[in-house]
Amino acid sequence: MRHVLPVNFNNADADGVVRLNTRGVLKALGELSWALTEGAEVFITDGEIHASAVVQLSDGIWIARVTQWLDEPFDTKRETLCEQKIYLLQHCRKNADREDDYKMIGAYGTAEAAEEAMARAVQRPVFKDYPDDFQIVEYVLGQDHWVDGFFVWTPDSE
Repeated sequence: MRHVLPVNFNNADADGVVRLNTRGVLKALGELSWALTEGAEVFITDGEIHASAVVQLSDGIWIARVTQWLDEPFDTKRETLCEQKIYLLQHCRKNADREDDYKMIGAYGTAEAAEEAMARAVQRPVFKDYPDDFQIVEYVLGQDHWVDGFFVWTPDSE
């Protein structure tokens, strides 16, 4: 997922390198709950100039190296939502009436976080006897996932 960072292109050098240790960037990182990582792809903008860039650590300072100048503003909603994934942890088992008993445990930003939550949940008394009934389902945000209508189960449909 590419994050959008506000930058000041006045502090860019001739090679298209922009420092990321500014108040605006630090504030945006806090709002995104995201830390800079080497090689991360980001969008950078000052509201008028827009670019794709790669994050790098140079002499102890985080920088964004422009990889492509963009003629038009990027669609931040489309770009971030189309690539952002969510991982739903659920538990499903047949109850005494042979009906599916679904429990939505939580929604997580990474598969690893969902797996950690599953490891915690399996210790709870309600799930302890049914450890194989957990599912982690990956969804991409901003997309329709159920497009074919629905099916109603009846005893005759078996």
